[in-house]
Amino acid sequence: MHRALSEAAIEVPTHISQALEQDAAAIGTQSLLQSAESARLQRLLGERGIDCLFVKGVPLAKLAYGALGIKQSWDIDLLVAPEHTGAVMSLLRELGYERDYPGDEVPDERLLEWAAISKETLWIHRQSGMVVELHTALVDNPWLLPTVAVRPDVQRVQIGPGIELATLGTDQLFAYLCVHGGAHAWARLKWLADVGALATKLGPDELERVYRVSVELGAGRSSAQALLLCTRLLGLPLPPPLSAELGGDRVNRWLEHLALQAMSRHGATELDDTVFGTVAINLSHFLLGHGWRYKYREIVRKCVNPEDRFAMPLPRRLHFLYPALAVPRWIWRRYKLSRS
Repeated sequence: MHRALSEAAIEVPTHISQALEQDAAAIGTQSLLQSAESARLQRLLGERGIDCLFVKGVPLAKLAYGALGIKQSWDIDLLVAPEHTGAVMSLLRELGYERDYPGDEVPDERLLEWAAISKETLWIHRQSGMVVELHTALVDNPWLLPTVAVRPDVQRVQIGPGIELATLGTDQLFAYLCVHGGAHAWARLKWLADVGALATKLGPDELERVYRVSVELGAGRSSAQALLLCTRLLGLPLPPPLSAELGGDRVNRWLEHLALQAMSRHGATELDDTVFGTVAINLSHFLLGHGWRYKYREIVRKCVNPEDRFAMPLPRRLHFLYPALAVPRWIWRRYKLSRS
């Protein structure tokens, strides 16, 4: 906002312009710090023979906005192969990071067990405040983006003199951004802004090609949902035939409506912090992908919560009980949230 107002030479009240300038400076500083830390992590992991990718964050800022100081990111999203999870966690501890998620319900000796059933852990450097979200997979449902998960294309984005960060190739990056946003019903407007900025860089003809590729990669309806929202909220121009195709699909329109509700209904409150704010989103997940395998996996995923396995550990022979416990455990979590 600060950059757009400045480039358009629009005068705003002094107290507003000063507040925007302060926020923009803080975002720019944070971006530079994350750039330096990302480069350090990539170098140290490379010295240990571990390949990594940075999804979203600093590389996306350069690709979508052409500069580091515009996109706001609160963490570094680091993707590594599952077999390197233990080594990367050890490195983070050596660097002074402490585990923040999962919490104390998962002891350190069972952390790798957690990583085998959940795709992410969160680490915080208490002195610098830097946050790293360690991913071992891009998506929760393996039938979304199946080829991206096992054979990611890699591009290197220059973020400074002689410094490049590895990230997904543009086609796969677009597909992943759409799937990520769709999984959360685009509840944070900045996720949509990133897609809109990247789409604007591509241009209408290239954007249609990238959209078609994203469908082939397994992004399902997430890409259509994202483009409809970008058109409605950000004025993204689409080729008329593509616009008619996407808008003519009843399910696409319903997903667009759902996202608009998720963005606006609860204001700045995270949907996970509302009692029933995620119900419609969880139901929408069944529409984002195609095929019975995807829907079956989605049922299994929703019936077996990784947190339940550690909160209520059962012998392996009784693991079949976890789906039966899913609904009571969900009601209990909603009840505790309502009380707080």
